[in-house]
Amino acid sequence: MTRVLRIVAAVLVSGALAACGADGAPEPATAPPPASGASPGASSPASAPSATPPPAGSASPAAGRGGYANPDEAIAAHLSAVPGVRYLGLCKNAKRDPAAVCALRMGFVERDEVYGLGAPHSDVVGFLLLRDGPAGWRVAAEYAPDGGTPAPPWMAGVG
Repeated sequence: MTRVLRIVAAVLVSGALAACGADGAPEPATAPPPASGASPGASSPASAPSATPPPAGSASPAAGRGGYANPDEAIAAHLSAVPGVRYLGLCKNAKRDPAAVCALRMGFVERDEVYGLGAPHSDVVGFLLLRDGPAGWRVAAEYAPDGGTPAPPWMAGVG
């Protein structure tokens, strides 16, 4: 299981939750320039997570596979590989549920988007870098801050 997904699962099990966004908090209004040639791809089932976590900022198990129509679908497919993790969608639409995970767009890195993961109205415990390519959206990398692992370069754009 990848490091971010293990941390998300651990937080859900432990119940140590506290603010992945306030009630009614909108997603950021700014957007990167549109990617040319992007077309939605068909959803494909998520593969089993690796037994060894990747280094911080490395490609996720979903990287390299076909894409999805939007970031939300790509995140849902990525998290579907984690037993016991229930993805609710974007945090702005999620109701309080300490046993589930939502995603909050945290910023942009060039044409990529960075999403934070956590239980609704709780702390963000991990990050996913999503990329829109010719086949659609996919999870390109992930990062879970732990105090000892340096943040990947793409985290510099997240405030």
